[in-house]
Amino acid sequence: MNGFTGGCHYNFGCEGFVDSKCKKCPQLKGIEDESIATKNYIIKRHAYDDVELSVVCPSNWLLAESKRGQLTKRYNHTLIPYGIFENIFYPYNKEQARIKLGLELDKKIILFVADSLDNYRKGVDYILDASKILSKEYQFLLVGKGTHKAKNFNHLGEISDEKNMAQIYSAADLFVIPSLADNLPNTVLESLFCGTPVIGFDIGGIPDMVVNGLNGFLCNEIDSNSLAITIQKALDFSFDSLAIVDDAKQRFGQDKQTDSYIKLYKSILE
Repeated sequence: MNGFTGGCHYNFGCEGFVDSKCKKCPQLKGIEDESIATKNYIIKRHAYDDVELSVVCPSNWLLAESKRGQLTKRYNHTLIPYGIFENIFYPYNKEQARIKLGLELDKKIILFVADSLDNYRKGVDYILDASKILSKEYQFLLVGKGTHKAKNFNHLGEISDEKNMAQIYSAADLFVIPSLADNLPNTVLESLFCGTPVIGFDIGGIPDMVVNGLNGFLCNEIDSNSLAITIQKALDFSFDSLAIVDDAKQRFGQDKQTDSYIKLYKSILE
């Protein structure tokens, strides 16, 4: 949302961006100049007055928010989801992936991935709490830099190699993304391209990707109990890994993203 706010990437309920000015945002705490959000907003407003833009959003959520924004609502908007390279993210043999990663072969594995485990927005506390409700027979994997508070979680640390990540997705039975605000997170797409179903909250662009009963489930509520219930529901459900991959390719393949941008560029030039 940075493009149409005073600097916030997610508004968390603040409606300043739909007004004629953006007020001081609590997300910018610690900055001495409390009017910085308003100053940024005014700078953008003057800059946008002199140009004609075409706004591209990767999720229906961001598209709707941008159309409400005082700075961007007058422009043409296009929805173009991200694309994923199929030669990097694809299903590996689950057993072989687990052996290579040193994971147990006979347990259900639940995966959580975030750039930073300390980022509240990514909701790591929700999966930590949900793990206390679920069976102890499940193995939880965390990927990302930072710290965590659960002793029964296997923390793999920060993984920068994409092919290694593809094997981790393939080794898991379920990928869980309890984000409280998110656009169209690549981690969901990567998991789906590896054939691993996804559980998440019904927020941001996650509903654009997760189809109940096809490639995962959305939680009914944003809380740890609902997350635990939905995780158990997914683990008891029989997903078709090939159908998950096929659907992901059709909707989020790199070629589809490329073709959509070419079509947009041609329409602008015409």
